[in-house]
Amino acid sequence: MLLISTTRLSKLSVKDVSVFKLDKIFLLVTAGSSALLFINGYNYIDGIIFALMSITNFGIAILEMKREKTTIFESKVEVSRTERQDAIRERQLQ
Repeated sequence: MLLISTTRLSKLSVKDVSVFKLDKIFLLVTAGSSALLFINGYNYIDGIIFALMSITNFGIAILEMKREKTTIFESKVEVSRTERQDAIRERQLQ
């Protein structure tokens, strides 16, 4: 996903890759562990390890989305509170 979204293959290519922090970390961890596990050949334990890494990646991504959603909601609440205060000030000035 990181490679496609930063190249011309994407309709809207992304220049700022800081949003892919989690993906970059898991890409490096997966590549490193894959190289280490390949030394003795793959077996079912390696499959379990990769499955757990995928589940961990998915879980952390869900937590980040919830955190981002909460941040967006809080900023919207703050904007609406500010707009309400501005409307009250305008009424008081009239």
